[in-house]
Amino acid sequence: MKSEKRNLAVLALIATCAIGCEHARSDVNKYTVNVRFVSDATGQTMENVSAIVGGDKFWWPSFSANEEKVATLFSSKAAANNVTLLYSIGGKQRSWEGAALAQHDVNYEIKLTVNAAGVVSERTCPSTCR
Repeated sequence: MKSEKRNLAVLALIATCAIGCEHARSDVNKYTVNVRFVSDATGQTMENVSAIVGGDKFWWPSFSANEEKVATLFSSKAAANNVTLLYSIGGKQRSWEGAALAQHDVNYEIKLTVNAAGVVSERTCPSTCR
């Protein structure tokens, strides 16, 4: 009898956590950020790269020429959720900031391409880019 009560208590605790954990994530959006560094120069790198959305941030130490990396960031639906990219090419620190994403109940995929001169191009899609 005691083990049945203990099992019920454990199941109740797991169910409570599962409900609470899901509720805690219901106020955030997911942002899949793809960063690609494009360069014809052998050996050129992009360094100290940070992708930031709202209060979430991901950092990579470096990108080789023509390398792509992905990070998944989460931010509050109520925040001003634009993407910021901080990076360095040839020792020069640079930054890029995207426009605010208007829809707050949508997950986004953001594709950023940085060329050898440090210019960023962006493609943003609700859900996933095809």
